Amino acid sequence: MKKEYAFDLSKESLSKPKSSTFLRWAGGKRALLKTLLSFLPKKANHYYEPFIGGGALYFAISPNSHSSTISDTNEELINCYQQVALHSEEIVESLSNFVFNNKYYYAIRNNIPESDLDRAIRFIYLNRTCWNG
Repeated sequence: MKKEYAFDLSKESLSKPKSSTFLRWAGGKRALLKTLLSFLPKKANHYYEPFIGGGALYFAISPNSHSSTISDTNEELINCYQQVALHSEEIVESLSNFVFNNKYYYAIRNNIPESDLDRAIRFIYLNRTCWNG
């Protein structure tokens, strides 16, 4: 049986929710964080996030990774979170070498890499440089 860990959702622990995530998401929960947090129970054993998107609510409560489940139907998004969990340093290093201009953006957008890691790097770059990113 999987061991569950409780995490604290009391008002004291949520007094300064983190609203910064590494992704921007259209229709994300960031603008609604205060309202959403007010509806959460004070204590919980497991947190399920069915629509992770940019992860604003998930990262605001920062549940223990052993007591939470994230999901989404967007395969590229889930791959991105998996690769960030496994290869965060490589991703940061790679992204620091990227150029931020129109020509480079379209070149990256038109190239679909084969490796999961390169797909995640591309996903983050496009997410952060596209319209409203």
